[in-house]
Amino acid sequence: LATILTDSPRTVILDIRVPSLPVAVLGAHTACVNMVAWAPHSSCHICTCSDDHQALIWDLKAMPRPIDDPILAYNAEDHVNQ
Repeated sequence: LATILTDSPRTVILDIRVPSLPVAVLGAHTACVNMVAWAPHSSCHICTCSDDHQALIWDLKAMPRPIDDPILAYNAEDHVNQ
C-alpha cells in the first residue's frame, strides 16, 4: 500500500499486514506529492508525481533496505498530476 501525506514530498509504503510501520519512505521530491500509481504488470515498481514538476519511477525490490533514489526521473514544464 502506498500513501502520501498532505503537503509532503514523501511517499510512504506500507505492508498491510503491519500497517503501523512503514516499509519504505520515498523522499526524492522537493514539493508535495500529488499522485501515486503502481506499475500495472510489476509488483515492485511505482511512479510518484509532484508539484516539483517531476514524475519519478521507483524500484522497490530492495525493500526492506532503504530506497534512496528513483530509477528514472521525468522533468516536465509544469506540475505533473496524472
